[in-house]
Amino acid sequence: TNIQPLDEAGPDDVSFLSDPKWAKHLEATKAGAVILKEEQPGAGFVQIIAADSYMAYARVAGVIAEGLYPRKAIGVAPGAFVAGSAALGEGCAIYPGAYVGERARLGKNVTLHPGACVGEDVEIGDDSTLFPNVVIYPRCRLGRRVRVHACTVIGNDGYSFAPAEDKKLVKIPQLGWAEIGDDVEIGPCSTIHRGALGATRIGRGAKLDALVLVAHNVQIGEDVRLVGQAGISGSSAVGDRSIVAGQAALAGHVKVGADIVLAARTGVSGDLRKPGVYWGTPAMPIDHAKRVQMTMTKLPEMRRELRDLRKRLAKLERTASNEGDRP
Repeated sequence: TNIQPLDEAGPDDVSFLSDPKWAKHLEATKAGAVILKEEQPGAGFVQIIAADSYMAYARVAGVIAEGLYPRKAIGVAPGAFVAGSAALGEGCAIYPGAYVGERARLGKNVTLHPGACVGEDVEIGDDSTLFPNVVIYPRCRLGRRVRVHACTVIGNDGYSFAPAEDKKLVKIPQLGWAEIGDDVEIGPCSTIHRGALGATRIGRGAKLDALVLVAHNVQIGEDVRLVGQAGISGSSAVGDRSIVAGQAALAGHVKVGADIVLAARTGVSGDLRKPGVYWGTPAMPIDHAKRVQMTMTKLPEMRRELRDLRKRLAKLERTASNEGDRP
């Protein structure tokens, strides 16, 4: 059994309907079972009724995924390296080419795929997975059920330099670490810098997309979503349940409160406290930002009108002046 869209599902598949736009596919679907919010009289498939059909789909997909991608507790495979002082919990799977440094501590059922590198004194909680070529720098901490996708780096040095008198840049050593909370998922090719002093933190349940940058000492709240190519500059903070959409960015030392949505390509240069949707650079409430954007498209026309009005006003002023000079 698999789960497929309504228009592609077969008799052995489960499908679902959460978006009304897909209702047109219900009558012709060949799915064996469909997850629905409301019963469909006379339907030719098994109906699974759920108050939240999208959440039910997520749960069913999770069960199917466990069958498609079963986890294998292979222990330490030949070709993997585990330092003598490292501690591995029960049921770990360390694939060939993976590396576990001195004094690292891995919880139960942790999986390190080929090429994953866990540095010295790293802590990783139960049931976490590092996909191929993930790098966890020394002294970083990952919670339970964390998933880190391929080629992501956690705990590398932050971008921190001091200009000397001769204008050369002097590196500021990064002495902190990175902390990743429980149930966090991080997409491929993302980077989370260690703190300059203290921790960079990603809160419980946060979800990071691919190509996301989180700089040193950033504080990300719980259930936050950072979408592809989002960038959070050093010492900034994002509150619980907020969303930073694709290519949106925060300047350094900025605080974005809880339940805020930053639309794509928004640039945040100052604190945002009030929940809502923001857009533009600088960030503005989205209704205002839309009016600004509409005005921007009319600027060439408005410029021509302003130029014409200036000419007309100058002509009127000359006419009035000439009339005033008459005896």
